[in-house]
Amino acid sequence: VDECKEGDHRCSQKCVNTVGSYRCLCQDGFSLAEDEITCSRIPTPSPSPAGPPKADDRSSRSHA
Repeated sequence: VDECKEGDHRCSQKCVNTVGSYRCLCQDGFSLAEDEITCSRIPTPSPSPAGPPKADDRSSRSHA
């Protein structure tokens, strides 16, 4: 029996048939929750705020 084709699964995104059962997978950018059926979006890290420039970051000025 292919539970994935018959719709006898509870996967929130992708279903993969296995012998006598099935397992759930998630699309890119999602991770499988502990219940092994629900997919949750993986949070993207927010960029850190820019702080004041360091001494090394300042452009050097030439004196003519």
